[in-house]
Amino acid sequence: MFTPEVLGVHVMFNARVDWERMPALPTTRRGTCTSTKESKDCPAMLLPEGGELFAIFIDKHHGMFVQPQGFADSLYILDARWGELRRLLPADSSCLVVVYASKSEKVTMGVYDLFRLSGDDHSQLAVFERQNVLHTLFTRGPQLDVVVRHWVGLEYSLLQHLQEASNLCQIPFKTSHMLRLCSSNDAAAQYELVMRPISIPQYQPPACAPFGA
Repeated sequence: MFTPEVLGVHVMFNARVDWERMPALPTTRRGTCTSTKESKDCPAMLLPEGGELFAIFIDKHHGMFVQPQGFADSLYILDARWGELRRLLPADSSCLVVVYASKSEKVTMGVYDLFRLSGDDHSQLAVFERQNVLHTLFTRGPQLDVVVRHWVGLEYSLLQHLQEASNLCQIPFKTSHMLRLCSSNDAAAQYELVMRPISIPQYQPPACAPFGA
């Protein structure tokens, strides 16, 4: 559980906080599904084992607030350990993140969606348009220690990538599922867990003994 490492003080009331600017974080539907032809062009990401999702808002005064998935009526101050997020996102910005432990046991925050940037509302943009903005931020921004960009792509592309066992070794976290993302900033929408394809090592025939041995 990474919640205690993300949530700071519970905000009971703060007139300065604009709750409407906190992005809506969908819940994840129970159970798992498989990828289909109809879903191959859906936006999706790898879900780290044990990873937890959070919505974050940085207000005009650089105050950082956070909501855990499934608790849209609760608001917390973001724990100080994630302060370097301010080096990536300016005031009046909001994003969605996944917090997880890497294979080296380093607790990491992966930013996977962006709904507001410097007061500009990006919630009506398509998912991959927001991804382009996020990519530009990380490309032009400073190198951060515990905050990284969490890659989002087409579900089909992820499936193809995961067919190679060697690609799994390069992923910095353990994963057994993909997360199919919804395309709108709608609290009623839901994410879906998609089973990761099983990689079967290619058969290697045994070496033949020298003739006459």
